[in-house]
Amino acid sequence: MGSRKLTTSSKVQKEHNRKTRNDKDGGYGWFIVLLSMFAHIITYGVSWTVGVFFVLFLNAFHATKGVTAWAGSLNTACLYIVGPVSSILINKFGCRPVVILGGAIAAVGLGTSALATNIYHLYISFGVVTGVGFGIAYIPYLVIVNHYFHKKRSIAVGIAVSGIGFGSFIYPPLIETLTHHYGWRGMLIILSGITLNLCVIGAFMRPFKDMDQHKNQMKVKERVFNIDIFRSLDFLLLCLNNLLFSFGLSGVYSHLSEYSLVMGIGGPESSMLFSVIGISNLIGRFMIGFIGSHPVTNAILLYIGAFSVSAIATLCLPLFTQYGTLISYAVIFGWSSASFGVLLPGITCKFLGLEELASGYGVLLPFNAIGTMLGGPVAGFLYDILHSYNASFIVLGSAMLLSAVLMVVPYWRERRRPESILNVDPIKKVKPNVLLDETHHESDLDDSIGKMELDDLPNRTDVHVDI
Repeated sequence: MGSRKLTTSSKVQKEHNRKTRNDKDGGYGWFIVLLSMFAHIITYGVSWTVGVFFVLFLNAFHATKGVTAWAGSLNTACLYIVGPVSSILINKFGCRPVVILGGAIAAVGLGTSALATNIYHLYISFGVVTGVGFGIAYIPYLVIVNHYFHKKRSIAVGIAVSGIGFGSFIYPPLIETLTHHYGWRGMLIILSGITLNLCVIGAFMRPFKDMDQHKNQMKVKERVFNIDIFRSLDFLLLCLNNLLFSFGLSGVYSHLSEYSLVMGIGGPESSMLFSVIGISNLIGRFMIGFIGSHPVTNAILLYIGAFSVSAIATLCLPLFTQYGTLISYAVIFGWSSASFGVLLPGITCKFLGLEELASGYGVLLPFNAIGTMLGGPVAGFLYDILHSYNASFIVLGSAMLLSAVLMVVPYWRERRRPESILNVDPIKKVKPNVLLDETHHESDLDDSIGKMELDDLPNRTDVHVDI
């Protein structure tokens, strides 16, 4: 009698899991993708056009380049550094209220920036408050998309983060136009109103309804943050990779516009470089998303290749002194750097598992913050000392190249791993705090597989590595 009940329960569970998998990769999930894309437009429209703000603040307060660069660098750095706080809030309250809270804080930061009387005031309002608001809201944009998608995850994430490209394309001319008509203070007030739309977007971010996922989320809420993710060697290397690439990325975004002005290129043309980066970044996110979702594509190898292209192009930037060559650089850099946002969530899931995505991403973001906070000012101080951007871009490009080289180790470990685990029962070897309890028996293997997506399991050897 007991075995019949168990069999019936097993069949019901399998049918539920089949329906759940069918509910993923479609339906309301595509509306979530659209919402996430608009949220990325608003967030990165501000944070990734800091080069445009840099020129405006430089002219408004007449501080040195190194001092002025801190306002933009703090903005992007704070966006990343509050990642762990955002992760804890997501695990405790869910994605919807966290997005609403972050949007409100960011709007207040931009609005109060219009009242600044010196560059140091902008460190607090534009740099810290606005950056913290965007940072709290940012992780939910990605986490909720990953919950709604599995097989089409790379495509869905690619479309969602394409908002970064749209934002980088739309915001530079928007900022120029608003500044021309209303001044830089009026422009910031209008951007504050636009940013309040994050609260509306957050209100529509309905959580994905899945019984098994809900149980896992309850376990996550009980522990709030899982420190076992630091036992993954591959994940630790990914953290260093993020730090170094963010250092280079921040420096380029902070100084490319000013570099073009130093080369004798006019203001509107200088701002247009960010629009070119934005549109090529947008195209790159769609293309890399589709390429990354192909079964034969190795995401880590694609990640390494794209980072290497960004690094080599930046190392060559001192040779680009004409507007045409700078446009070419903007196209190459925008396209190749798109891999950062598209592939990173999937690689994080590969190393840690889907249920640890929020915690893992929350840990990655402070590393991004450190790199972002240092990239712009270091490049600016090098210019102030040497009166040339050549050394600045060589340092920035070298950091990006090293970030790509670091990821060769996880790729090599992944290539060696399959042979060593072919005959290993995946259920028994995975840490219980990731997806499953170790008490599963062989007879329950089919049911266990129905309760999870095996592609989202963390690498076995990662979880057991002692650092």
